[in-house]
Amino acid sequence: MLYYMFNKDIDTGANFLEEKFAKKPIVAEANKAVLHAGYHFAETLEEFDITYRIKPHPEMKGRYRNITGNTAAAWGLMAAAEKSRTGTIPGIIPDHTGH
Repeated sequence: MLYYMFNKDIDTGANFLEEKFAKKPIVAEANKAVLHAGYHFAETLEEFDITYRIKPHPEMKGRYRNITGNTAAAWGLMAAAEKSRTGTIPGIIPDHTGH
């Protein structure tokens, strides 16, 4: 659905899946089928009056890291611990019950 909403070329996603699951063609085909089904579902849903096209910023070329929310939260907590100079991660309560 996101490929439809953001006007992305679905072949880019399909090619990525083929490369990622090159050693598991059945998994690649299953994922591509879901990708296409989601795209076509969004296309026929008639709920998206507006789609978006986000062009790359010409001055922001370079390599970027793609991280999940969990990783971002963990890095944020580690940075907070380092800035606090206590070496502890705020929000974490040690378990002293022995469980």
